[in-house]
Amino acid sequence: MRTSSAKFSLCLTVGTALAICTACTSAKSESEPQPMQKQFKLAAEQIRPLALGRGGAIASDRITVDGRAVGYMYRLKSHDQQDSGWAFLAGDESDEYMANPGKHAIYDVNTIANYDPEIIPLLDAPVGSAFIREKNGLVRDPLGAPSD
Repeated sequence: MRTSSAKFSLCLTVGTALAICTACTSAKSESEPQPMQKQFKLAAEQIRPLALGRGGAIASDRITVDGRAVGYMYRLKSHDQQDSGWAFLAGDESDEYMANPGKHAIYDVNTIANYDPEIIPLLDAPVGSAFIREKNGLVRDPLGAPSD
């Protein structure tokens, strides 16, 4: 199932394990509701060096919180040196789900590789590439990445 092709506009603050953007949350006033603390499927101590130095990527909570495998991944042109251009989704996220900024975040690509090591051989694919999960694993999506 191909997921939403919604575009993402998020700040890019990337750490070596789980990335948490404090710049966004610290700018909020005390009267605004604060985001709920996420319970990640992997603890920071479980993150191993599998795909270091690849920059940041967008990933949905279906992967990082619910522990689902990557079901759809695509690469767009990066915005800066820290941005890999990759987006990782479980593949069953609705447009409504993806419209909620609390349901996805920027993570180091290494972090997502720890959730699903099957992505590692695909990380050097060029901009415009997309992969979708089928019975035998991740395969190239003939439709390619969503257009800019």
